Parts: sequence; structure tokens; C-alpha cells
Amino acid sequence: MFGRDRSFGVRVGACLLAGGCIATVGHAPSSSSTALCAAVVASFGALASPPRALSPSAAGPALLERLERWSPLCALAFFLPVLFAPLAPGADMAMHAALARAIAQGSEMLSPAWSDMQLDAYPRGFSAWLAVVAAVIGYARASIVVSGLAFSVYYFGLRAYLGRALELPYPSLVAAFLALGSRTPQSFYGWGGGPTAMALGFGLLAAGELAGALERAGSLRRLALALVAALLLAGGVCTHPIGAGVGAALSGIALWLRGRRALLSAAGVGVAVLLPLAPIMLWFKLQGPELSTRELLWIQDFQLQSDNALGSLPAWLCPLSIWWALLTKVGPIVLIAFALAAWAQWPTQQGRRRVLISLGAIELLSFVVAYGHRLPVVGFLIYPSRIMPLAIPALALPIAHALANASKQGVSRRLTGVMALATVSSLIYHVVIYQRAVPIATAEDLQVIACFEHRAPRDAIVDGAYGDATQWLPALTGHQVTHPHIHCSLFDEVEGKLEKQAPTYRFTGARLRYGDALATPPPKTKPVCEVGSSRIQPLAPSQ
Repeated sequence: MFGRDRSFGVRVGACLLAGGCIATVGHAPSSSSTALCAAVVASFGALASPPRALSPSAAGPALLERLERWSPLCALAFFLPVLFAPLAPGADMAMHAALARAIAQGSEMLSPAWSDMQLDAYPRGFSAWLAVVAAVIGYARASIVVSGLAFSVYYFGLRAYLGRALELPYPSLVAAFLALGSRTPQSFYGWGGGPTAMALGFGLLAAGELAGALERAGSLRRLALALVAALLLAGGVCTHPIGAGVGAALSGIALWLRGRRALLSAAGVGVAVLLPLAPIMLWFKLQGPELSTRELLWIQDFQLQSDNALGSLPAWLCPLSIWWALLTKVGPIVLIAFALAAWAQWPTQQGRRRVLISLGAIELLSFVVAYGHRLPVVGFLIYPSRIMPLAIPALALPIAHALANASKQGVSRRLTGVMALATVSSLIYHVVIYQRAVPIATAEDLQVIACFEHRAPRDAIVDGAYGDATQWLPALTGHQVTHPHIHCSLFDEVEGKLEKQAPTYRFTGARLRYGDALATPPPKTKPVCEVGSSRIQPLAPSQ
């Protein structure tokens, strides 16, 4: 069911999603334009040359072959929160859902939370698909489903990168272990970082297509695959620039690896990728939000403080502190597996070479994490914690080959035990990091919000805390709130309009996930809607 012959379906599905994201490049995207562009790009992906097969797992034991075949089922784990969670966690997710509502309604506004804010070029690929799914199951449930879809794209992208770009053995199995056993990017789900994961997945899938393009005979076949890669990267750019940037960097590495054998071909494929991608990037540059000095300073402070991955050591000690970053951002499960694999690989010359390549890549990453924010043009996109997925392929190199070497002797009792321990450990880590992420809204909150949607006037403005279910009111009801989540690139444009608001209702959520409660006490008026500790009250005229 999930063998190498299914790579065609993965490509068509990825192109479908990328096409829907590309549809958001333009004025007031709609669900219909999303579906049309998705169909066109998916058709092109289907008509291009068949995907190059993943690297063979050689004559491995039957158990490992079965695990390799069925490992893609791990993607289903990312959809499990739909069974027990009311919606996806994170204020960022509430923002993306509000963007989706504007898309579904064909509104000229970016978001109902941001008053009259209009912007032609803004990364809304994730929100476009959220709008499509929400038309069937509503915005709350759709946030979970589309988040699961985003992390599934990441898994299949990692699988393609390991199997095609790096040609590692057992790519499906190793990718499953790394996707479930690593903190990054799974932890992104907890704050609503599905778009980053989806864009990263597009970039990884593009790298796999590029690797295939450089091995195809005939310029037309290479051009077709290069265009598929360009469309996937374009979908990533339209979803989230940071994730797309990480994916593009890995694509560049894939080009370099292949280019050693075919430099001219690599250059030609690179040009073929940039030709369709450049106009979209230029569009975002010219029509997207301009970063003010204040916004740039906020980003720089966030990079150095909140998103710091290297701990308290000075930046010049990054070759050492990167291992702290790997421990905290990638996690102990993968790091232990890497250490054991490196130890097993070291006795042979080829094994030592793989280990040294991995260590070299990690040390190079350390300088990017420490000093990347200082780079011109792209420095503002380098958030240390969000570029840590770059470490995953480097860590995978000895792990995959150690597994392949061990399997040549058959599945011994020791190897079976190690694999079972690794599987259980990665699943436990996945549950702790992904499945136990706590949303800012409860089922009680959603009932109150649903009640408010039918009882409140359309021009109602709701006062509420930043860290509770207030964030979901713009997406679920279309009402403005006094403290919405605002992307840092729009601080100057949005905050001035928010200051002019005159709230008419007060919302008190059942759960304050972060931040502080409102300084002013709640009004002594009868709630319009109330369930448990969640309630919405009208503000008295004097207030």
C-alpha cells in the first residue's frame, strides 16, 4: 500500500496543496480560486515525469521491509487531536483561522480581527486550505485537521529528502522516527506553527524533485521536474517564508550534492526553478508589508531572547552550545540515537566519513543559528528555533546507515529490542510534545462563543485577555477584539486602529494559557452567554 509506487500520489497531493497556497498570491483570494489553482498545479505534477523512486532498502530483513512499507501511516498520528481537542492550540492558529474566515467571505480585509487592514501580498497558503476545510467542519475542527495535514506534508517531505536527495536506506522508517521523536518541528504545533511545518515540507519535497531532475535524461524531463520543484517552493513561500527558507536551503544542499557530478545540469535546473519562483518572491517584496525600524528591532530582540536556541553562552561558543540546542530543540531521543549510530559507524572508514560529514554540517548550522540574524536581506527570517529542523538530515545520515549495516546480519534479538525501544520512545515523545499541547480555548469557551455569534450585533467589539479564547472570536464570529494576535510585520499598521476601538462586551475565558488577565475588573452585568467559568457580558454605559 505504501511502497515506492505511491510516490506519484504523494507528489500529486503535494502539488495540489501547493497550488492552493499559490492561489493566495493576488487580491482577495477565494475558496473557488484556491480549488482551481490547486487542480491546475496538481495536474501539472501528474503529467510531469514519474517521481524517482526512493533509495532502495537493499536486501534487508523482512521485518524491516514491512516497517519501511508501513511507516507512512505515522502521518495519521498528527490528526489524532481531532478526537479529543476542541481546536488547535496557539494564538497564532487563531490568527490563521481569522485569515481563513476573510478568505471564505471574499473580504477585502486581511482579517476580521484587524479592522480595515488590507494587503495584497501576504502568506495565506495555510489559511486558504483552512477556509476550504472549514466550509465542511467549521473553523475550530478545521484548525486541527489542517495542522495535521501540515505536519503530514513535513513527514513526506523529510521522507523524500532522505530517500532521494541523500539516498539514505530505509527513508520512510527513519523519517517516521525523526518526525515523531524530534521536538522540532513538532513543538510548533503548540503555538500554532502549522504554516511553518507545511512550508518546510514543501521545501523538502522540492529538494527531492530536484535530485530526481538531475538524474533524468533529456532536457524536457529535467525541465518538467524542475518546474514541479519550483511550484512546491512557491507554495512554501506563499505559506510561510521561514519554513520555505529552510526548505530552500535544503534544496540548495541537494543541488550541491548532485552538482558535483553534473555542475552544468545543476545550474540549469537551478535557473529553471528560479524563473517561475522569482515573480512570486518579487510580488511579496513589492506588495507585502514593509518592516519599520520598530518592527525590525522587535524581531531582533525575539531572535536573541525568546527564540534563543543556544542558551546563555556567548555567540562565539556556538560550536559547543549547538549541542545544547540539539538537546532542547531536537530532543534526547534523536540525539541518543545519533550518538549510538555514530559509535557503531566509527570503526569503518566509510562510517567515520559519514559521522564527520554529520558533525561538520551541525557545526556549520551552529554559526547560522548564532549569527544568521546579522545577514543582510534574509537575516530577519532566521529565527534560531525555527531553523533547527536543518539539523535533522545531518542527524539522519549515520542513523540510517547504522540501521542498514545492522540489518545485513539479519534481525537479531538485540536489533529487534533496540528498534522496539526506539519506536516506543519516539511515540511517547510525540504524545508529550504534540498530542498534549493545550489549546487556549475549551469546549465551554466554544459554546459561549457560538451563543454570542447569534445574540450579539455585528458591530460588537469584545474586550478580552490576549492569552485566552478571546483570540478565537474573530475567526468564529467575525467580531473584533481589543487584544488580537498581530503578526510582527503589521504592528504599526494594526495597533493604531485598535487604539480607537470602543469595546461593548467583555469576554472571560475558562482558561488563561499565557499573559496577564485584563487589569480592569469584569462588569457587574448579566452575561449574554455563560457556560461554566466562561462568559460574555455587556459593558455598562459608564464603562
